[in-house]
Amino acid sequence: MTTPADHPKLAEYARKLELPDGDGRVRSLAEFKGKVVVVFFGYTQCPDVCPTTMAELSEVKRSLGADGARVIGIFVSVD
Repeated sequence: MTTPADHPKLAEYARKLELPDGDGRVRSLAEFKGKVVVVFFGYTQCPDVCPTTMAELSEVKRSLGADGARVIGIFVSVD
């Protein structure tokens, strides 16, 4: 399996992603080191695709059992 350590340029563009959370605190992907992070960009008023996708992610986490705790879903609002 290929990892960023094998190829230092792999996904370098996203390594320092920093955005404010719902409380205004700046969060970084580095806070989730060792986890599988799924970043989803969508609209807070999205009637179908956004909630469906987040529900699917929730189901994936449940289906993984204890390993599901290693999966972190991050929803980024673009509106």
